[in-house]
Amino acid sequence: VPGLPLHRCLEKHLQVKFTPDMKKYLPVPVAVSLASQILKALEHAHKFGVVHRDIKPANTMVTPEGMVKVMDFGVAYVVGSDLTQAGQATGTPNYMSPEQIRGQKIDGRSDLYSVGIILYELLIGRSVYNSVEEEYEESQGYNRRRQEILGRKDLGKDEKLKLLKGLEKEQYQRFVD
Repeated sequence: VPGLPLHRCLEKHLQVKFTPDMKKYLPVPVAVSLASQILKALEHAHKFGVVHRDIKPANTMVTPEGMVKVMDFGVAYVVGSDLTQAGQATGTPNYMSPEQIRGQKIDGRSDLYSVGIILYELLIGRSVYNSVEEEYEESQGYNRRRQEILGRKDLGKDEKLKLLKGLEKEQYQRFVD
């Protein structure tokens, strides 16, 4: 697929670097458009019982036309298969859902959590986690993220609520698909 991974595209065209404290963020319509395209691709995969398990900027390609393509289904899980059992954590830790990190049963909501992390980074301009420790001590991180999302003035109330719901720690509290 011709194009650049999302993080490289942002670095090249928008001078936005994907680092733990990016300090730059995208306009809401651009960030929402990118996330919506990722969600559309995942909706298709989830319809067939496929959970990607490694959604991250490096696995999302932006074509020269601005279309987003989800790449690298190498660690994907087919719901109902026994190829990967509970207890095996697979993915990139900074973008994994809490249930993935704990090696628990996953479904499409794990991918949606990962998209929530990407969208958060695009809208807030920094990594979701301050440190690896915060990644596992989710409660303090959740409170900080909540304040940062609610503090973004150009983000509508519905958008804020959807992003917060997508980043809920508990799988059952997130969107189903």
